[in-house]
Amino acid sequence: MSLNEVWFPYHQASEFNEKCIPASSITGDSEDNKSSSTEGPDSPDQSSSASPIPPSMMIPSSPLHTSTDFQPLYSVRFTDHITKNGDIIKYRLNVRRIKDLTIITIDREYGDFEYLHHALSTTSGNIEGICLPPLPLKPSTDPHSAEARAKKTSTNAFLKEFLENSEPPLRAKIKKGLFQSVLHNLDYRKCLAGPDLDETFQKERDWLQKYTTNIKKTCETYHQLINCRLRLANQLSNLSHIASVSVGEKRNIGINGDINRLTSKFSVCLIDDSTVIESLIASEDITLGVYLDLYSNYTDSVNDMMMKRTTLMIEYDNASKALTKAKLSKIGAAKVAKDTLENRYSDCSHLAKTELKRFHQRRITEMKEAIVFYAEGQVKAAREASGGLKKAMERLKIGISCRTGS
Repeated sequence: MSLNEVWFPYHQASEFNEKCIPASSITGDSEDNKSSSTEGPDSPDQSSSASPIPPSMMIPSSPLHTSTDFQPLYSVRFTDHITKNGDIIKYRLNVRRIKDLTIITIDREYGDFEYLHHALSTTSGNIEGICLPPLPLKPSTDPHSAEARAKKTSTNAFLKEFLENSEPPLRAKIKKGLFQSVLHNLDYRKCLAGPDLDETFQKERDWLQKYTTNIKKTCETYHQLINCRLRLANQLSNLSHIASVSVGEKRNIGINGDINRLTSKFSVCLIDDSTVIESLIASEDITLGVYLDLYSNYTDSVNDMMMKRTTLMIEYDNASKALTKAKLSKIGAAKVAKDTLENRYSDCSHLAKTELKRFHQRRITEMKEAIVFYAEGQVKAAREASGGLKKAMERLKIGISCRTGS
């Protein structure tokens, strides 16, 4: 399973020159650009050609590109070499250092990527204003591990007691880890309580709040639709098996033989219909399903970035007020604290504007691609369904004609 090449660029700021920051290789835009909340397909930054990808989003085809404004530090590619030790799956990566073209081969497991994402998400690295992509879901284990897990689960004493005893087990109070989530929600609501000092970010905050609610609801509804179709496919498959085994005692004699032949053909038609629906489900899941899953999680990262910036804004505003009220002996320390927070807030805001602009451009471009692929999958599934229905009618006609001729 080969994955596309991933670029790890760095920002122009000096504090990022020696750090690996996962972001797109898009050059920063000037501060006089409009709010990214108004970005759309007709924006000037969008490509005027037939390609849906804007020119500013084009990833260089070679690490030896000549851009002097924004260059990556590393080029990373996942190889097909995957090993498994117990329940741990390790992936082999080829890392190319751009400055000297040195290739380094490393082995990493999912927990390593999880810790990397956690380390980059914390504020200890001083990377306020960065929208980190969400970490992909942990891949499922292989069939052998799933079989071993099922065997262990089926022999569990609690499961046996739950399924065999008429009385339910004692209901113990389950402690849920909601404390951290509640604190996070309180901090987020606290940040949204007051207006933003920058009107652009205020518009972004209002838009993001609505977009987060809408895309999460859309994602949930879309997957409910997929699950309904999956249940329909399972019911058709089950009905097909029932039809194939529902035969009389004299299977091939008289009326029983005719009914059994028609039932057998009808069973094959149901299997074909179930296969078409499963193909449609797979197409829907890997097109719009992937897009909605990705950006419903991506909005959490953007909200975290906005919350960190708003926290800096509140600290900077409090430091400015403290400076105006400071006594003469404490003015120096208060001014240093205020200047430090002002620089951090300014750098974070400048970087956040670029990240939000990149987020909107990616969101629009990938939405176009997902809709195109979704439409192509629907057309293909409709053609398969039409062909399958035609074949089913031919089978049933042949069965009926044979019965009439006899």
